[in-house]
Amino acid sequence: MISGLDHVVVLIEDIMAGATAYELLLGREPSWRSANDDTRTVLFTLDNMSLELMAPAGSTPTADRIRDAINTSGEGLASICFRVDDIAKMHRRLDRVALKPDPATEVESHDAMTGATLRWKRTRAATDLTRGVRMFFLELVQERPRSVANSAARSWVSITSWFRPKTRSAQPRSMARGSASNWRSTARTRIGAS
Repeated sequence: MISGLDHVVVLIEDIMAGATAYELLLGREPSWRSANDDTRTVLFTLDNMSLELMAPAGSTPTADRIRDAINTSGEGLASICFRVDDIAKMHRRLDRVALKPDPATEVESHDAMTGATLRWKRTRAATDLTRGVRMFFLELVQERPRSVANSAARSWVSITSWFRPKTRSAQPRSMARGSASNWRSTARTRIGAS
């Protein structure tokens, strides 16, 4: 049976920009980075779930399908994945409730930074039968490493003080204009300097 929400997948065009933005938002470093012929992925693993950022890579059918999804719907939430204790039992249940699951497969990923390997078994319900939600189910062979707090988390108090400037002239020019991309650049510079 389903034991919980394992992770959500967010499709993005630029994996580095996405990873930087979520690292700043979450105050944590990525726990896993991987690449293959089709995709580049970055995972942030928290205590109760993971966030997987995925960007297309190369000129493969899978990469083109991801690009088409981004071009059609924009960047954003693409699928949800539930954790299960036994993928074979879950597959039988999905079949019994007429969700036409894909065959269960064994998958592995290699971390680009450490060379470590993660293994899991997964299946997917037919999207047209789940009201358009791409729904995966997985049984992890071993737990993922957790994301660790970074300097952004430790500097959050100083970041929030930026939103209470004493005078308009004390604001960085990019914040005074309201530019989010310039604000992120300013925030990264200040965090790195602290």
